[in-house]
Amino acid sequence: MTQHIINIEPQFLYQKNISLFDDFYANYELSKSAEYLSKKQEHLTYALRADSIVNSNKTPLFNANLVYTFKTKPTNEFVDSLKGISLLNVSTAYRKSGNYSKAIELLNLGISKKVSSGDQFGLAELYLNKGLTLTLMQKFGEATAELLYALKIYTDLSDYAKISETYNLLAKNNYLNQEFGRVIEQCGKSIEYAKQVNDLNNLAGAYVILSETYALNNDYANSQKYYKLYISAKESIEKQIEQTHAGFSKKQIENKSIASKSRVRYYRKRAQRT
Repeated sequence: MTQHIINIEPQFLYQKNISLFDDFYANYELSKSAEYLSKKQEHLTYALRADSIVNSNKTPLFNANLVYTFKTKPTNEFVDSLKGISLLNVSTAYRKSGNYSKAIELLNLGISKKVSSGDQFGLAELYLNKGLTLTLMQKFGEATAELLYALKIYTDLSDYAKISETYNLLAKNNYLNQEFGRVIEQCGKSIEYAKQVNDLNNLAGAYVILSETYALNNDYANSQKYYKLYISAKESIEKQIEQTHAGFSKKQIENKSIASKSRVRYYRKRAQRT
């Protein structure tokens, strides 16, 4: 029996039913899900698909036949912000698939656009990701320079969580470059800022780097100390995740209960009328 396979690109299926905005975000969210599941090829595929949509320059970006909660048309600044999100996502996908040179190429493109845009947070994110990519390329000096650019911006913005994250990336960079004195100093800074905003993820990151650093230098007492702190932070993170899921599930049950009661009331009134 002959099988007939019909291959239709998604955009042809969507074009009359979904806006380009929704099409972009559908592919973007799929790319992030693939990233979370460490599916590198799927991450890159969906990231590139989302990027092609948002950079298609089709107008309007929003389908006029669809109704949105906001009343004004999307501005150029809004579209540019989506393009920035997309570029960072694609560069991350290239980095995680091992194509560092392509990731750097995109990040440099993004930086050149952001420098004059006034979007300091977006610029810092690009510097941060460039620094991380250079670390993976073992270009430790260049990585430090990019991460320090990011650190200055985050400091100016008083974004303590991102300051903590940047210090952790500087620490990892110096750990790989065997600059252990700097590692301890930078992890200490990361912990200082993370504690101010109860950032458990960056606390855990700093603790595990310190544990590995002390172990490598035969200081097993401090290595054990920070490993225990790392485990404690991870357990707290897992507990928070469980509580979030439990709260979400409870809300779903409540919504279903309300919907069920509404249906019962509707049918009762309907029966009374008949």
